[in-house]
Amino acid sequence: TGSRRLRFYRAAIGRISVVQEQIKGLYDDYQKLQAQLDVLSSRTANTPRGHTMLYDRKKSLIDQMQALPDKRKPVYADPEQAVAARLPALGGLEESSARLLCERGLEQVDGGWTWRTDARLRITSSLRLTDDQVKGFVERITAPTLLVLGNEGLGGDGRFDHRIEWLRDVRVTRLPGRHHLHMDDPLPVADAIKAFLG
Repeated sequence: TGSRRLRFYRAAIGRISVVQEQIKGLYDDYQKLQAQLDVLSSRTANTPRGHTMLYDRKKSLIDQMQALPDKRKPVYADPEQAVAARLPALGGLEESSARLLCERGLEQVDGGWTWRTDARLRITSSLRLTDDQVKGFVERITAPTLLVLGNEGLGGDGRFDHRIEWLRDVRVTRLPGRHHLHMDDPLPVADAIKAFLG
């Protein structure tokens, strides 16, 4: 209230990171430090079909929303089947990490186990920014930033490298691992964050 400001630190990954990053660009004074894990903003629409992509994605969104009442989540006979289904996700993850995801992500239903996640989270986003629009958010972030990338993760192929230059104050740490490196081998990630926080 009044002149008081909320100050906070955050570490984020995946879709949560993308949304918070854009908020961060809008309300930079609310945050002192940030750590990004294997992602630096969202996918973009810089393709030969970029001028029609917004229409295509909105049409796809409407189609998927209309199909939701008939859509059924997969039902696994036991949690082991769900673990096996998670192993290939986003380049693969360790079995221990897949089990952790299943422990907090499964619920028992008639006939077995299924994901407790809201099915609407799996719907294609209707909005995909261009690289220039993403740059507009990222370059406004003034907080010191730690970007942790897995060598075999989403950023391992260099897809985010050009965006790193948009950040005013960034430290990049590259570690062995895939997208879920913070789960597969958490200690190096934790050490990087602790060193960053000082």
